[in-house]
Amino acid sequence: MPIVLDIFVKGVPRPRPSADAMPIRGGRGAMVYYKYEEFYKHDKGQPRIRKPWDAARWRDAITAAMERAWTIYTPCTRNVAKGEGRMKPPLDGPIFASADFFFPRTEEMLEHPFKYGVDACKYAKRPDADNLWKLAADAITESGVWVDDSRVDVQIQRWYSAIGGAPGMRLVLEAEVQIETLYDALESK
Repeated sequence: MPIVLDIFVKGVPRPRPSADAMPIRGGRGAMVYYKYEEFYKHDKGQPRIRKPWDAARWRDAITAAMERAWTIYTPCTRNVAKGEGRMKPPLDGPIFASADFFFPRTEEMLEHPFKYGVDACKYAKRPDADNLWKLAADAITESGVWVDDSRVDVQIQRWYSAIGGAPGMRLVLEAEVQIETLYDALESK
């Protein structure tokens, strides 16, 4: 399959926030995503820190980057700086995605570069790779690059960024694209 998109989104990768059940009067429960609370009480009373607004910022960064990359700018587009352009049609069909998440290096890794190396190295801590992908896939679906993330076969890897490298996500999409649909999108304007 040909490569359709190869993009790097800068920022510290965040997982999709988990939902918690909140009791409601009458015995029913509701799933609540904590968006604005920094602290909440765990079952045993210990406070846990949760910063879902970081996840919201990361999702917005992915969505904006994907919208910019998936927009067609033609010579008749008057103002490219303001984001005028036409979105390509969403990918519909089998898609292969390769997602590499790059995390910032720890202080120890920066202090001992000869021990850990200067290139990117494997990351084997939390957050889980599937939770990172869930948030990224939701953001890409929201941006209109593909119809639904259920059609995507994904390979996920987590890395510490190289020394001097930026944290973020590198995404490579491969899909069978029909040239006629791209030409139809250009001619319909």
